[in-house]
Amino acid sequence: MYTLYFIPGACSLATQAILNELNQESTLVHKLEADHFETLNPAGTVPVLVDGDMVLNEGVAIILHLLNKHKNNLIAESGDARHQAIENMLFANATMHPAYGRLFFAQANVNDAAARQQVFDSAAVAINRLWQVVEAKLERVLPLGRLLPRGYRTRPAQPADGGCRIEARQHATCPAAGRGIQRGSRGINGHRKTPVGNHGE
Repeated sequence: MYTLYFIPGACSLATQAILNELNQESTLVHKLEADHFETLNPAGTVPVLVDGDMVLNEGVAIILHLLNKHKNNLIAESGDARHQAIENMLFANATMHPAYGRLFFAQANVNDAAARQQVFDSAAVAINRLWQVVEAKLERVLPLGRLLPRGYRTRPAQPADGGCRIEARQHATCPAAGRGIQRGSRGINGHRKTPVGNHGE
Protein backbone atom coordinates (compact mmCIF):
# COMPACT_ATOMS: atom_id res chain seq x y z
CA MET A 1 0.00 0.00 0.00
CA TYR A 2 1.36 3.38 -1.02
CA THR A 3 0.57 6.85 0.30
CA LEU A 4 0.50 9.58 -2.34
CA TYR A 5 0.50 13.23 -1.32
CA PHE A 6 -1.14 15.33 -4.00
CA ILE A 7 -2.84 18.53 -5.07
CA PRO A 8 -5.79 18.18 -7.47
CA GLY A 9 -4.79 18.87 -11.08
CA ALA A 10 -1.08 19.07 -10.25
CA CYS A 11 1.79 16.86 -11.44
CA SER A 12 0.84 14.28 -8.82
CA LEU A 13 -1.96 13.24 -11.18
CA ALA A 14 0.61 11.52 -13.40
CA THR A 15 1.84 9.44 -10.45
CA GLN A 16 -1.73 8.49 -9.58
CA ALA A 17 -2.30 7.40 -13.19
CA ILE A 18 0.76 5.12 -13.06
CA LEU A 19 -0.42 3.58 -9.78
CA ASN A 20 -3.77 2.88 -11.43
CA GLU A 21 -2.15 1.37 -14.52
CA LEU A 22 -0.08 -0.91 -12.27
CA ASN A 23 -3.19 -1.87 -10.24
CA GLN A 24 -1.54 -0.69 -7.02
CA GLU A 25 -3.63 0.41 -4.07
CA SER A 26 -2.81 3.81 -2.60
CA THR A 27 -4.04 6.21 0.01
CA LEU A 28 -4.41 9.77 -1.28
CA VAL A 29 -3.59 12.61 1.09
CA HIS A 30 -4.12 16.25 0.08
CA LYS A 31 -0.94 18.18 0.72
CA LEU A 32 -2.84 20.87 2.64
CA GLU A 33 -4.32 18.24 4.96
CA ALA A 34 -0.97 16.61 5.76
CA ASP A 35 0.72 17.19 9.10
CA HIS A 36 4.28 18.50 8.73
CA PHE A 37 4.38 18.03 4.96
CA GLU A 38 7.69 19.89 4.88
CA THR A 39 9.36 16.96 6.66
CA LEU A 40 8.41 14.75 3.70
CA ASN A 41 9.55 17.26 1.10
CA PRO A 42 11.32 20.43 2.23
CA ALA A 43 10.72 21.90 -1.24
CA GLY A 44 6.99 21.79 -0.54
CA THR A 45 6.06 20.31 -3.92
CA VAL A 46 3.99 17.30 -4.96
CA PRO A 47 3.99 14.46 -5.69
CA VAL A 48 5.40 12.75 -2.63
CA LEU A 49 5.09 8.98 -2.44
CA VAL A 50 5.61 6.97 0.75
CA ASP A 51 6.57 3.34 0.10
CA GLY A 52 7.13 1.65 3.44
CA ASP A 53 10.11 3.38 5.02
CA MET A 54 10.96 5.19 1.79
CA VAL A 55 9.85 8.76 1.06
CA LEU A 56 10.18 9.60 -2.62
CA ASN A 57 10.05 13.05 -4.22
CA GLU A 58 10.02 14.28 -7.83
CA GLY A 59 7.50 12.87 -10.27
CA VAL A 60 9.77 11.15 -12.79
CA ALA A 61 11.89 9.55 -10.05
CA ILE A 62 8.72 8.25 -8.38
CA ILE A 63 7.32 6.87 -11.64
CA LEU A 64 10.61 5.11 -12.47
CA HIS A 65 10.66 3.62 -8.96
CA LEU A 66 7.18 2.19 -9.50
CA LEU A 67 7.95 0.91 -12.99
CA ASN A 68 11.14 -0.77 -11.79
CA LYS A 69 9.36 -2.36 -8.84
CA HIS A 70 6.25 -3.76 -10.55
CA LYS A 71 6.10 -5.91 -13.65
CA ASN A 72 4.54 -3.94 -16.50
CA ASN A 73 4.40 -3.26 -20.22
CA LEU A 74 4.58 0.51 -19.81
CA ILE A 75 8.31 0.83 -20.35
CA ALA A 76 10.98 -1.29 -22.02
CA GLU A 77 13.48 -2.96 -19.72
CA SER A 78 16.46 -1.68 -21.70
CA GLY A 79 17.64 -0.24 -24.98
CA ASP A 80 16.53 2.67 -27.13
CA ALA A 81 12.84 2.29 -26.29
CA ARG A 82 13.53 2.70 -22.56
CA HIS A 83 15.72 5.72 -23.21
CA GLN A 84 12.98 7.29 -25.35
CA ALA A 85 10.33 6.68 -22.69
CA ILE A 86 12.47 8.35 -20.01
CA GLU A 87 13.26 11.23 -22.38
CA ASN A 88 9.53 11.75 -22.99
CA MET A 89 8.76 11.75 -19.27
CA LEU A 90 11.43 14.34 -18.61
CA PHE A 91 10.23 16.45 -21.53
CA ALA A 92 6.73 16.61 -20.06
CA ASN A 93 7.97 17.17 -16.51
CA ALA A 94 11.06 19.33 -16.87
CA THR A 95 10.45 21.20 -20.14
CA MET A 96 6.74 21.55 -20.86
CA HIS A 97 5.49 21.95 -17.30
CA PRO A 98 7.84 24.83 -16.31
CA ALA A 99 6.89 26.69 -19.49
CA TYR A 100 3.28 26.84 -18.32
CA GLY A 101 4.36 27.53 -14.75
CA ARG A 102 6.03 30.76 -15.83
CA LEU A 103 2.76 31.93 -17.36
CA PHE A 104 0.74 31.33 -14.22
CA PHE A 105 3.46 32.97 -12.11
CA ALA A 106 3.36 36.09 -14.32
CA GLN A 107 -0.41 36.25 -14.11
CA ALA A 108 -0.29 36.16 -10.32
CA ASN A 109 2.74 38.34 -9.68
CA VAL A 110 3.32 40.81 -12.54
CA ASN A 111 1.05 43.78 -11.86
CA ASP A 112 2.05 46.00 -14.76
CA ALA A 113 -0.24 45.09 -17.67
CA ALA A 114 2.30 45.91 -20.39
CA ALA A 115 5.05 43.90 -18.71
CA ARG A 116 2.67 41.00 -18.13
CA GLN A 117 1.65 41.04 -21.80
CA GLN A 118 5.33 40.94 -22.77
CA VAL A 119 5.76 37.80 -20.71
CA PHE A 120 2.66 36.25 -22.29
CA ASP A 121 3.82 37.07 -25.82
CA SER A 122 7.29 35.66 -25.20
CA ALA A 123 5.88 32.54 -23.56
CA ALA A 124 3.48 31.99 -26.48
CA VAL A 125 6.43 31.60 -28.84
CA ALA A 126 8.20 29.17 -26.52
CA ILE A 127 5.13 27.06 -25.76
CA ASN A 128 4.08 26.87 -29.41
CA ARG A 129 7.55 25.54 -30.17
CA LEU A 130 7.17 22.86 -27.48
CA TRP A 131 3.81 21.70 -28.85
CA GLN A 132 5.43 21.47 -32.28
CA VAL A 133 7.91 19.05 -30.72
CA VAL A 134 4.97 17.04 -29.38
CA GLU A 135 3.40 17.08 -32.86
CA ALA A 136 6.61 15.70 -34.35
CA LYS A 137 6.71 12.95 -31.73
CA LEU A 138 3.07 12.09 -32.43
CA GLU A 139 3.93 11.67 -36.09
CA ARG A 140 6.28 8.87 -35.04
CA VAL A 141 3.59 6.37 -33.97
CA LEU A 142 2.24 8.48 -31.10
CA PRO A 143 5.20 7.79 -28.75
CA LEU A 144 4.14 10.42 -26.19
CA GLY A 145 0.85 9.11 -24.97
CA ARG A 146 -2.23 6.93 -25.11
CA LEU A 147 -4.65 9.81 -25.35
CA LEU A 148 -7.14 8.39 -27.83
CA PRO A 149 -10.76 7.60 -26.97
CA ARG A 150 -11.42 4.29 -25.22
CA GLY A 151 -11.43 1.47 -27.74
CA TYR A 152 -9.26 3.44 -30.20
CA ARG A 153 -5.74 2.77 -29.00
CA THR A 154 -2.86 2.56 -31.41
CA ARG A 155 -0.47 1.30 -28.72
CA PRO A 156 -0.33 0.59 -24.98
CA ALA A 157 -0.10 3.29 -22.33
CA GLN A 158 3.31 4.82 -21.74
CA PRO A 159 4.76 6.63 -18.71
CA ALA A 160 4.75 10.10 -20.29
CA ASP A 161 1.00 9.99 -20.90
CA GLY A 162 0.06 11.47 -17.53
CA GLY A 163 2.42 14.42 -17.89
CA CYS A 164 1.07 15.31 -21.30
CA ARG A 165 -2.51 15.04 -20.08
CA ILE A 166 -1.72 17.50 -17.30
CA GLU A 167 -0.21 20.04 -19.71
CA ALA A 168 -3.16 19.65 -22.07
CA ARG A 169 -5.53 20.35 -19.16
CA GLN A 170 -3.44 23.32 -18.00
CA HIS A 171 -3.58 24.70 -21.53
CA ALA A 172 -7.35 25.12 -21.22
CA THR A 173 -6.89 27.47 -18.23
CA CYS A 174 -3.70 29.08 -19.48
CA PRO A 175 -3.71 32.86 -18.85
CA ALA A 176 -2.34 33.45 -22.35
CA ALA A 177 -4.86 31.27 -24.14
CA GLY A 178 -6.23 33.25 -27.03
CA ARG A 179 -3.04 35.32 -27.16
CA GLY A 180 -1.30 33.22 -29.79
CA ILE A 181 -0.64 30.03 -27.83
CA GLN A 182 -1.81 26.99 -29.74
CA ARG A 183 -1.79 23.36 -28.75
CA GLY A 184 -0.97 22.09 -32.20
CA SER A 185 -3.14 21.32 -35.18
CA ARG A 186 -3.53 17.66 -34.22
CA GLY A 187 -3.77 18.20 -30.47
CA ILE A 188 -2.08 15.95 -27.98
CA ASN A 189 -4.29 12.97 -28.84
CA GLY A 190 -3.48 12.98 -32.53
CA HIS A 191 -6.82 14.38 -33.73
CA ARG A 192 -7.21 17.66 -35.56
CA LYS A 193 -8.14 20.44 -33.19
CA THR A 194 -9.06 24.10 -33.50
CA PRO A 195 -6.30 26.24 -31.93
CA VAL A 196 -7.02 27.59 -28.45
CA GLY A 197 -8.63 30.99 -28.68
CA ASN A 198 -10.16 30.25 -32.07
CA HIS A 199 -13.39 28.29 -31.82
CA GLY A 200 -14.16 28.31 -35.51
CA GLU A 201 -16.45 31.29 -35.26
